[in-house]
Amino acid sequence: MGSSPSPPSAPTTYIPTPAAPTLYQSIIPKESYAQAGEYLKRINEQLNTELNKQYQQVGTPAEQGARNAGYQAQQAASYASSIPVTDRYIQQTTGLADVNAAARLAAGNVAANLQQAYQQKQASAGDIPAPIPFTMPSWAGSTGGSSGSDSGNNGGGKGDSDNRDKDKWQNADIKWNKGRTEERSKYLRSIDKSRRF
Repeated sequence: MGSSPSPPSAPTTYIPTPAAPTLYQSIIPKESYAQAGEYLKRINEQLNTELNKQYQQVGTPAEQGARNAGYQAQQAASYASSIPVTDRYIQQTTGLADVNAAARLAAGNVAANLQQAYQQKQASAGDIPAPIPFTMPSWAGSTGGSSGSDSGNNGGGKGDSDNRDKDKWQNADIKWNKGRTEERSKYLRSIDKSRRF
């Protein structure tokens, strides 16, 4: 017979000493805000361009409203003219009144009102809506140029700084696009190799 196992030892709990928290801070340069503001401005210009194209193709909202009012006036006039008239000889000989007189009167009134609304809308159909205004957000304020005595030497420096930033971003875009093109061509070559028997 064997001996009984020894009782398990009490668990030991370790509490780690608290470490100092790590703080992170994002720093966004002012140029990024200015570029975001310029991007919003370009979007606004593109939107206004597309709206102008739409107005040239299908008309301005005022022209569309006038066109729809014209359609409604034509429909009402067609309906009013389609209501039959009872023959006058039958009315005189039988003494019966025209049964459609009230319907013709009501349809004629509706057609006249719609014709008047159409004429009013035609008068304002040439109105072209104002473009959507754009104001630069306050957070996209000017980034300023070189500071201190350097600004006097290079004529303010803002234009030079903007051109350097623009060139830097364009070069980065070219490098990124070139890298993407190389990756895509490698991927397509690997697909071609896998399809060969």
